[in-house]
Amino acid sequence: MTPYLHYPVKSEVEGIAWPGLPGLGGQGLLALLYQLQQSEWLPPAEVRRRQYLQASHLAAHAAATVPFYRQRLAEAAIPNGKPIRPEDWRRIPLLTREDLQSRGEDLASAPYPKGHGKATRVSSSGSTGKPVTVLTTAVAQQLWGALTLRDHLWHRRELWQKFAAIRKIKGHDTRDRRSIRFGSWQPPVSHAFYSGPGSLLSINTALDEQVRWLQEEKPAFLLCYPTNLQALIDVCRDKGIRFPGLRQIRTMAEIVAPELRAQCREVLGLEIADMYSAQECGYFALQCPGHDHYLVQAESVLLEVLDEAGEPCRASETGRVVVTPLYGFAMPLLRYDIGDYATVGGPSPCGRGLPVLERILGRVRNMLVLPDGQRVWPAFGTRTLVTLGPVRQFQFVQHDRRNIEARFALWRPFEGDEEQRLLAHVRATMPEGMTVRITLADEIPRSAGGKYEDFVCLVRD
Repeated sequence: MTPYLHYPVKSEVEGIAWPGLPGLGGQGLLALLYQLQQSEWLPPAEVRRRQYLQASHLAAHAAATVPFYRQRLAEAAIPNGKPIRPEDWRRIPLLTREDLQSRGEDLASAPYPKGHGKATRVSSSGSTGKPVTVLTTAVAQQLWGALTLRDHLWHRRELWQKFAAIRKIKGHDTRDRRSIRFGSWQPPVSHAFYSGPGSLLSINTALDEQVRWLQEEKPAFLLCYPTNLQALIDVCRDKGIRFPGLRQIRTMAEIVAPELRAQCREVLGLEIADMYSAQECGYFALQCPGHDHYLVQAESVLLEVLDEAGEPCRASETGRVVVTPLYGFAMPLLRYDIGDYATVGGPSPCGRGLPVLERILGRVRNMLVLPDGQRVWPAFGTRTLVTLGPVRQFQFVQHDRRNIEARFALWRPFEGDEEQRLLAHVRATMPEGMTVRITLADEIPRSAGGKYEDFVCLVRD
């Protein structure tokens, strides 16, 4: 176990108590990374104490610079300028996505500390149909970079090897199928370390072309979306393809099901390393090295998992994820209801003192609403779908409490009884009192940010 710092390092940036932030740039990244390598071994109680100390600084800043929070914190009787206890913190009402959309830059601080650097606008992809825009700072981006380096070092990625990504290329539309090569892994890695080359392929590229590209590029590490990885695995299983030089697959932006991890090991002989983040907030959690659970990035975010009564969930309990980015001084997001659900884990066997998420389950819109109004996580036997017919893509959409649309994009037209077999399979997985119909599409599009959801519930409570 790595020894930890008993005394917090003094920060050079106003409003930041923990970790102590150095100046911006590559050397600043390394200085911050060193602190992260110490703080991850702090006892859980000390991690929690330092989180609420930093949250107190953020809340005091929000009360002083944002009228919305000044009123909200006063009504919740939050002590101004004093350390906030967890039980006090839970009196602060949740900030909703609708709050962000309706109030916009009324939630921005005026002013925020100059030491946080330039503020820039960041927008979410709107995979929920509700895109939002927030302000972030150079300091927040520096922490994002340091946590990216932490992830690489945790998983012992050899930075001198080739790194590849198949993802949405920012600024290009869905028809773009370009490939780009870089001389390095790009920032933040290139700001702090020498590295091998990198390659980027548009997510809109056909699967057979993706496979050929991977065979030509021969990367050691690949970054992609889980749904695209599933499609690649299906192609590789059918054609007996493996990528001998590939050492690990890093996933992002979507939920990783246990079945996908198992298939990746079986078909490609590779492990998945997932990350949990949001464009507007930064990293929430990174997969623990050597395990499938996630470690909350407590130096960056105060993450709560709450039950129906708004109380903290215990180990093995599932609840709603609420986050507070601790460095969000340009636009504070105090207790932001991100819309996700997760299961709390017990202490990590790796020995790190960071909070544990056993599993990330997805958004409320990914839950099935039963005829009686209860919500459950859907299970449509999706792993079997591709074995019953020429299914290239699928998506299930619940329009009301009793009706589900099964959308399929096919490799070729149905033959024989394939459509009936698919329909029978899906019906067999349906809860009692629900019906399903099949519709065909040339393609099931991803969101503007490249995300793809295989189940969407449009039912309004």
